[in-house]
Amino acid sequence: ESVKPGDMVVYILGESNPEDTSIMSISAALEPDKEKLLAYWDSVGGVPETYLTWRKLYALTASGPIEAVRSRLSDKEQVYRADSFDEKGNMTVERIGTQISTDVSPEDTIRYEDLEEETMEALNEFSKWCRENDVEFVIAFSPTIEGSWVEDSLMFKTFNNNVRSYMDAPVIGNFQDYELPVEYFYNHPLHLNTEGAEKYSELLATKLKIYMENGEEEEY
Repeated sequence: ESVKPGDMVVYILGESNPEDTSIMSISAALEPDKEKLLAYWDSVGGVPETYLTWRKLYALTASGPIEAVRSRLSDKEQVYRADSFDEKGNMTVERIGTQISTDVSPEDTIRYEDLEEETMEALNEFSKWCRENDVEFVIAFSPTIEGSWVEDSLMFKTFNNNVRSYMDAPVIGNFQDYELPVEYFYNHPLHLNTEGAEKYSELLATKLKIYMENGEEEEY
């Protein structure tokens, strides 16, 4: 409903874990905004009893020690809450420094099979809707840690070509184009700190500018 004719929508594609978007984690993030929380519960068919039970157990047992550790790591409030974002979806809470290990070695793998087919099919359906409604839809890749991948250039090329073959939308850049030094990440290999978010935005803007000026994808 928020997409209007003439808009451009950019979807950031990356590996996904269904547990990362579970009803538990989404509900916890929305707790400070009761209106959004209730709307979300309505969209999934009502208040989940498992969530309420889990929340009560957490409050009675683990919340004290976890909060004590969290407050030592940062004097900021919990960053993953609804009120940490503005109306455009930008995270307004400052994430300073790097809390993950900066000892990076080639250990991670990226495989086309790791991408959720259900998500990609939904994106193709949305791409069709965009074309029918004068909306431009493009896909980019999520930021990843520089030097953490075991793949060589040929394996990356195969991955990128497979994504382009499946997606019914322009893909802006290659997976490895969005690598950033580990110092730009906050508390997870996919979570940028504030400085990293600015760097990634600049990188993405450059890719989008090339695409918009050429009217087509770059050649890779």
